[in-house]
Amino acid sequence: MDQSGELSIRLGGDMYLRFPVGIEAVNVSYGTRAAVTQAFDAFWLDSLGPAIPTFSISGHTGYMDHGYGTGDGKKSFLYLVKMHKEHQRRCKESPNAVTSLLTYTDVGSGFIFLCFATNLRITREKSTPTLFHFEWEFSVVADYSDYTHHTG
Repeated sequence: MDQSGELSIRLGGDMYLRFPVGIEAVNVSYGTRAAVTQAFDAFWLDSLGPAIPTFSISGHTGYMDHGYGTGDGKKSFLYLVKMHKEHQRRCKESPNAVTSLLTYTDVGSGFIFLCFATNLRITREKSTPTLFHFEWEFSVVADYSDYTHHTG
């Protein structure tokens, strides 16, 4: 994974978080709907279209201020949790509104996803008590990645 570019997430037009450090992994799964089921010397092929892409990011927000306006690592982490809860609230009130969805941008890898969060997992370990580790999982509504529309 290339971390040379900015990695960020935005909720509507009013909440924005740049991940300065600590992103350990980005996992993207485009999946497939071409699942084959064998039955009595025949097969069945699902031809209902592509699967819904999913992805997750994991890491931590560090422990110091990196000058992005969200304070130190703990404040950045608390802001991430606040954003997730606000996202959940908006999805409950207006599930189909663009302002309820998250925009994930990974400049270094070229991923740009309009998505909704499915899970936020938080852990703190004894070996690193000042760092809050997270794993955030998403389902993609629209993929605007740099390489999505290329053919050839």
